[in-house]
Amino acid sequence: MLFQARKKSFIKLYFSPDKLRRMKQSFAQKANQALSTNDALCAHLCSWISRFEENPLKRKNAIAVNYRNKTAIDNQALGNFVETVQIPTSPTSERYQIAQAIRNAVDTFAVQHLNYFATCDYIEQKGGLRKISRFVNNC
Repeated sequence: MLFQARKKSFIKLYFSPDKLRRMKQSFAQKANQALSTNDALCAHLCSWISRFEENPLKRKNAIAVNYRNKTAIDNQALGNFVETVQIPTSPTSERYQIAQAIRNAVDTFAVQHLNYFATCDYIEQKGGLRKISRFVNNC
């Protein structure tokens, strides 16, 4: 399926709500920590894709993180609050371990990605959130 997907512009995958719930519960139990459904699903897909790589030891998966919901900034404001984090995987990585790496990357996003702090400083220098529409374009 993966090799045929290269010929297509997109593929559709479906996971039932029950399957997603069970996957999340299983990974969270093995990881001994809370995980989101997105953590579990992304980990599952990253693990599945790495099985088909020519050189899976060098695989890094880019996971998009939207940090806007953790701020008071409107989701329509453009800025660098959406960024990717690199999650390394290998054929020996367990799916729950990948999910843990994803959760850690999301939880430490503000500390690890200086763009967040640079943007916050810029917003404050320009008058704060009350005046953001004056200097940040909206979609």
